[in-house]
Amino acid sequence: MRLKFIKMLCFLIVKLFKLISELTTKGTKDNIKANFQNNQSTQKNKNQRFLKTMVSFFICNDQL
Repeated sequence: MRLKFIKMLCFLIVKLFKLISELTTKGTKDNIKANFQNNQSTQKNKNQRFLKTMVSFFICNDQL
């Protein structure tokens, strides 16, 4: 039961990060400076790496 709860929580966090990254990339306007867009891209890459780490952690724990 506890493992199911943790998996569901992980799933919701992944969905939340995907939604945030979609909103930040779609929300940028053409007149925003390139530096800001580069920072957004860097942050998106960090978020994706974090999510991959979380998912791989839960997958590895499920196989034990």
